[in-house]
Amino acid sequence: MGWALHALPEDADVPWQRIINVHGEISIGKVGIPPELQRALLEREGVKFDLDGRVDFARWGWLGPGISAEAATEVDQCD
Repeated sequence: MGWALHALPEDADVPWQRIINVHGEISIGKVGIPPELQRALLEREGVKFDLDGRVDFARWGWLGPGISAEAATEVDQCD
């Protein structure tokens, strides 16, 4: 997803700050945007970070249209 955002034109109206890595961490710094800016924008939206700087995917994650974090957890437990 990060590369898709990177390929967008600068004036695209996409909430880039909502994209975090698979570990629930901010990793936008690689494209020249300060990670502190992304965290501040997310916190302004009410997103909470733990002491390690991660977000809880069970609370804040989005796995795709029509897929809840709870449903994904149930599938993982069946494997």
